[in-house]
Amino acid sequence: MQISDNFANAPQIKALVNGNVDLLKELRLPNPKKRLKAIVEIKKIIQKKLATVAAATARDMVEPMQLLLRELLRDENTDVYLEALNLLKFIVGSLASHLSALDLHLMMG
Repeated sequence: MQISDNFANAPQIKALVNGNVDLLKELRLPNPKKRLKAIVEIKKIIQKKLATVAAATARDMVEPMQLLLRELLRDENTDVYLEALNLLKFIVGSLASHLSALDLHLMMG
């Protein structure tokens, strides 16, 4: 299962990946290896963003990341699903020091 066109065109998702629409296009491809590669690249982008994030900025990033993760975790391919779980683990671990426990629970929702 690939991500929907409406999701890929959402402005907050494009902003999350620094406007890299090619990555979002790769997430829509039927080839699971291309989707895996796109998730790894998205993780790198998010990692750079989270390296210098403040608490207010972290809170602003929660909703787009939540939307992205919910969409990625719908994938039926096991490898893609596991990589999406790794991305979730990374994001929660990175944001834990910036957000309250309630915010983290809502994000994982």
